Amino acid sequence: FFKQKTAYEMISGDWSSDVCSSDLFTLALGTDDYVTPQKERFRYKLEGYDTKWATTHSGDNTISYSHLPAGTYRLLVKAVNSDGMESPHAEELLIRVLPPFYLSLWARILYVALGLAAIWGLYRYVGIRERRRFNEKRLIDAARKEEELNQLKFRFLTNIGHDLRTPLTLIISPLDNMLRDTTDDATRRKLSLMRKNAGHLLRMVNQLLDFRKSEVSTLVLKPVDSDMYLFLDNICRSFLSISDPKEIDIKFESNVDSLPMRFDEDKFYKVMMNLLGNAFKFTPEGGKVTVSLDTDGRDAVIKVADTGCGIPDGEKNRIFDRFFQGEKARKEQHTTGYGIGLSLVKEYISLQGGTISVENNTPTGTVFRITIPIIPCENTVSPAKVVTGDATAAPGLPDAPGTDSRQPSPANPDIPVALVVDDNSDMLDFLREGLSSDFRVITAADGESALKILSTIRPAIILTDIMMPGMNGMELCRRIKTNRALAGVPVVALSARNEEQAKVEMLTIGADDYLTKPFNTELLALRMKRLVKLTSPATSSRPLINPEPGEIVITSLDEKMVEKATKYVVANMKRTDLSVEELSAHMGMSRVHFYKRLKSVTGKTPVEFIRLLRLKRSAQLLRESQLNVSEVAYQVGFNNPKYFARYFADEFGMLPSVYKDQNGQTTLHTL
Repeated sequence: FFKQKTAYEMISGDWSSDVCSSDLFTLALGTDDYVTPQKERFRYKLEGYDTKWATTHSGDNTISYSHLPAGTYRLLVKAVNSDGMESPHAEELLIRVLPPFYLSLWARILYVALGLAAIWGLYRYVGIRERRRFNEKRLIDAARKEEELNQLKFRFLTNIGHDLRTPLTLIISPLDNMLRDTTDDATRRKLSLMRKNAGHLLRMVNQLLDFRKSEVSTLVLKPVDSDMYLFLDNICRSFLSISDPKEIDIKFESNVDSLPMRFDEDKFYKVMMNLLGNAFKFTPEGGKVTVSLDTDGRDAVIKVADTGCGIPDGEKNRIFDRFFQGEKARKEQHTTGYGIGLSLVKEYISLQGGTISVENNTPTGTVFRITIPIIPCENTVSPAKVVTGDATAAPGLPDAPGTDSRQPSPANPDIPVALVVDDNSDMLDFLREGLSSDFRVITAADGESALKILSTIRPAIILTDIMMPGMNGMELCRRIKTNRALAGVPVVALSARNEEQAKVEMLTIGADDYLTKPFNTELLALRMKRLVKLTSPATSSRPLINPEPGEIVITSLDEKMVEKATKYVVANMKRTDLSVEELSAHMGMSRVHFYKRLKSVTGKTPVEFIRLLRLKRSAQLLRESQLNVSEVAYQVGFNNPKYFARYFADEFGMLPSVYKDQNGQTTLHTL
């Protein structure tokens, strides 16, 4: 045999060849028969690939294979001559098919390496991602725990603030009475000092409660027309009594003599008192505090500068965070606040559309810069509108009054009886003494005791605290107002809670007035006397003048018109969209003509006519049906029970619930 190389190479000395699996290779075969080579045939078999022997055609001495799988094969070939004689032995050729480059050993090693690298990269990516998630979760948990801790802190401080209002009442109110009665100058100075410090303590308590209010609800801006120049000048003057003992020079500078604008005086008062209080606290003796007012026509710029210890640059970004206290301030001061004052200041400034920032003062100290937009006044501002005060007085707390001309009246059975309910024995003693000149005071320690007293005595007025153990003031007021015999007794709520929600809830239940602690006993007595006078039998039994229109002659046509209008309103009473236009169209009249005719006949406008029929039908339902007040309101066409109750009270002089209790078929009264 001899072989022709096509896409393979010979291995020297061996009948073997290496080819690629994608190659097409051909082998040429031959014998030593040179006589009749055209009649020769060959039989061949590729072991490892062919299962049977194959035979070439006569004269065809080539064998071709293509795309053999990688591996080692053995080609067996036998020659067949023209007589059909086959060679006894087969010639062999070893063929090794190499894999393609992407399936070679090095390629596989590369694949394994890339796979391992991919697994390692995926492992690293998952690890980094999980660590990032863990860190984010840890930060979120830390922030949540910090917020929970802050809320616990503040709830604790708020509870303390509520608890402090009662003892502060027992301190400030007697001091006011003593200041009214004393004539000795030395004693008055001591009492005034005590009153100022008690007011300062109350101001801090109010700040805690204001901060809590900003946390749980939305602060409401209440702007008024005022003069910012006079307002700031007044506040700076109020700090003169503090600056003199510490030899601190306080100065007010301004590039304008007057700046009328609209702003919330109460909130801005708290802002300035907080900033100036901090400035005086951190400024040493002999220092200087400067308040300046500038304006560019659009914004008012207020600066509060001091020469104190200053604020480090690293703490300036956090100085307005809640509960944050600077390290330097804590080291240099024996007593510090709770870290809520500046946070509340920022909220108040933001509420007014302004900004606040902190800067370094030269050569030492701090400058707080406030920028608020100038909102033009709606009315002319007079200088008398600006209220002067003291730096230690709490906003909203009346100053110590002067002498009082009221003298205690002698014991008289005609003096009205006042029932005072409070769980604090000191408060009961104080109120008994403070109201004794105008009332015969009966006291009770809780709601249950008050109900027992009310079962035998009907006082002229009831004064009750809200937060009491057992039956609180709200439940006591509800029991009183739902009792037919006691519903007419006025109830005054007295509480340390000054939230609007508490006031609304108590007045909704039926309380006639609401006062927050601390209070002025003179003001309390005046309010109680007024309520007693308004609800006394002598006042309520006085005949009222009932204006009556002149007599008119109602013709039969008028009667038919009223009857027709009444029937239509009654038939469509449940509809909330029943309008005057619809009724006048049903009557075949224009709106103006129907208005004049109905007004001249009934004395009612069409709107009042429809409302009166609704209210009279609601009174029938309250008397004769088992529906509650809300169901009755919807039954007669009111889409809001609150409006229904208001109109019903205007028409019948009492709330629907009281009317139902007094005129219903079956009503259970319990104390």
